Amino acid sequence: MGRLYTRDEERIWWDQVRSHPGASFWHLYTKPPENGLIIPDEESLNVAVSYMAIAAKETNVTILAYAIMSNHFHWLIRSAERSAFIFFRRFQHLLDVYLSRHGKGKTIRMLSVDKKEITSLKQFRDELAYILRNPYAVRSDVNIMSNSWTSSFLYFNPIVSLIPSTPGDQLSKREKRSLLKSSSLTIPSGASAFNGKIHPASFVDFKTVELLFTNARKYTQWLLKNVESQVEVSLRYGEDVNIPDEELSPIVWKYCKDHFENADIRSLQAQQMTDLLREFKYNYHTSNAQLARLTDIPLKTIDSFFPLPDQSNVPTRK
Repeated sequence: MGRLYTRDEERIWWDQVRSHPGASFWHLYTKPPENGLIIPDEESLNVAVSYMAIAAKETNVTILAYAIMSNHFHWLIRSAERSAFIFFRRFQHLLDVYLSRHGKGKTIRMLSVDKKEITSLKQFRDELAYILRNPYAVRSDVNIMSNSWTSSFLYFNPIVSLIPSTPGDQLSKREKRSLLKSSSLTIPSGASAFNGKIHPASFVDFKTVELLFTNARKYTQWLLKNVESQVEVSLRYGEDVNIPDEELSPIVWKYCKDHFENADIRSLQAQQMTDLLREFKYNYHTSNAQLARLTDIPLKTIDSFFPLPDQSNVPTRK
């Protein structure tokens, strides 16, 4: 059983890991385009993972976590500030070439990238959890701990070392061309192939992430229990707050018990119900429909509390 580290010890780990000459931690991200998918299928997803590995190697960027969504991207990286942008431009170019062959390159060319420097251990953990939660927050069929869209399956997973993969230098020219969808690209040294892509375990620095969370329990709780921080990060990036009902429901129950000494929502007094609705509308940014599901209050009643914007005068595209 691994021992628990004190906060002072965790800060020492953070200071040691962060003191990397000429490099900082960054959350690198793109905004979804107004319309159109970037990653339309599983093959494109595999290609994107492989090109990420190539771009990182070429630009001296260390990837610690990623989320490849169908219409946008997130990375937690360590690099020089200028290298972060060069990494994205290289990745964008490689993927554009591949997608353009299939008539799908227009959308990725429209993307621009932004970044935020990570300067504290708490921020590191919050941002990493936010990145890995991305597909889980919007899709009910995604396992937050293991999915093909993110690097989440790598951390604190003893099975990773048992996953069969083939070293890149043992692949034939035909196998390399099939893997990278190109005859001009080369597999980075030390990388291996797995399931139609460069194996994330061969280029993602997941060991540093494990070091900064110190144990699997803390990592798991940060992903699943730290809901308030996820709301903060979402608002920081101007994105919609997506907290599933299953996570908000116990928070609603606890709020009622702590503030009203009553966990039965249906028996709350009128003012208590108003306070409850305002708390989760304004502090958790829940939608009217989600409030209705969480409280069993009819949606029409919720709409009367929080009227939706009038769309009647909004011009429509003809």
